[in-house]
This record gives sequence, structure tokens and C-alpha cells, in this order.
Amino acid sequence: SFDGPLELPERDVTIAVDLGEVLSERVARYLSSCDVAGYVIRPFSSIYEQHTGRVPLVHVAEGWEISAPLLEVARWLPGKRVFDILFTLATAPLWVPLGLLVGGFVKMADSGFVIFRQRRIGLNGQVFTMFKFRTMDLDAEHDGPRFAEEHDSRLIKGGAFLRKSRLDEIPQLWNVLRGDMSLVGPRAEQVAFVRTFREEIPFYDHRHLIRPGITGWAQVNYGYADDEAETIEKLTYDLYYIKHMSPAMDLRIF
Repeated sequence: SFDGPLELPERDVTIAVDLGEVLSERVARYLSSCDVAGYVIRPFSSIYEQHTGRVPLVHVAEGWEISAPLLEVARWLPGKRVFDILFTLATAPLWVPLGLLVGGFVKMADSGFVIFRQRRIGLNGQVFTMFKFRTMDLDAEHDGPRFAEEHDSRLIKGGAFLRKSRLDEIPQLWNVLRGDMSLVGPRAEQVAFVRTFREEIPFYDHRHLIRPGITGWAQVNYGYADDEAETIEKLTYDLYYIKHMSPAMDLRIF
């Protein structure tokens, strides 16, 4: 409560201010005086980001708060692309034989095609074909696209292990070489889901400002999303990554 006297904090205290609230004249004068006196004053949203690794969507007003910081690292993005290519080529002696083994396992576990192809949304909202090893029945989406579940009845034998270990995503390294994806970035989502999320989730399209990734900040902090509510939760991590992405952060995610 601000009914009592407003005392000065200790010098090493950072004052967090919720800019979404209407401040009384008395509190505004107090904060202004603290600013003049040299105290550190930061928006509550930046404190929230620092401690949670997420962007508070309720504090995002126009969306430029996400895209503007990206301009500061734009010069690094070509280097990120070069790293993707060099790393993928350098590790090819490891993932190519492993991919052949996984492909053979899928063929033995379930008759039919081994590589699963699906249209996903990538950089700048462009549609591309993403490749994965098939982990579900051939008719898994005969009723239309739906979220994968932890104990999905559509999984083939060994499919749960391939998904949990991410071995099913080895073919996406081909997407990286083609330029469809990056090693690190927001997860590429299905076209049908993106069309819905664009209409219902504010700033969802901002995750398409960069190439989607095989792994990313949202994946390592949250995992799979099973519905729209969880997709919103993951979006807070994706936007944080876009706002704070750097070589050091990519290494941290790796």
C-alpha cells in the first residue's frame, strides 16, 4: 500500500515499476525523484524476463518490442546461417549413419514409407516441406491434423522412444542445409494450426521473424504443446529467444 510514507530504498535495490498500471501523482513524483537521485528503475516486464526467461504477453503492446531488438542482431544472422551449414556438414559422418539405422528400424517396425513429409510454416510465414522419420500410423491424420499426445495411440512400435530421444528429427538436418530451418529457433508448426493461432493468439506471427529450429529455447524449457493454452505458454519463450538471441544463447540451448 502507498498510504504511508514512501521511504527511500537501499542503494543496491532495483525499483521495478509496472508500466501497465496508472500511477498516482504522488507515486509518479516519488519514482521521478528516485530516478534523479540515481536509483536503478526498471520496468516490471524486464525483471520478469530476467528471472523467468519468458516475455510477459500482457505487457506487449504493439509488437515492435519484439521485432526492434532483433534489428540489433541482424548483422549476426548471416553468421548464424553459416554456422548451421558448417556444423551440419561437419557432423554428417555421425548423423548420416545414425539416420540410416533409424530409417531401417522404422521400416522393420511398420510397413510403409520411412520419411514423413509435412507442410510447415517457416521464415516470414513461408510454407516449406519438413522431413522427419515416421513415428505414427500411415493414417494418423485421416481425420485432419491434431496435436501429438504423450501416450498417443497412433504411434508405431518404438515411435515413443524415437520422439522422446528426438531421433525422429534427424532428417530435419536436410531442412537446415536447404535453408528451411536453423539448428536453433522456434519450432516449425503445421499450416492448419498456424492459421488458427494467428487469429486467436496475439503476436503469434512474430515467431516467424527468424527461421524455425530443430531445437530452441521453448523446447528446452517447456517441451511439446498439446493445445492452444500450452502453445501460448511456449510462445512466451519463443518471443524471449527472438528478443535476446545471440551466439552465447544458442550455445546455452545446445
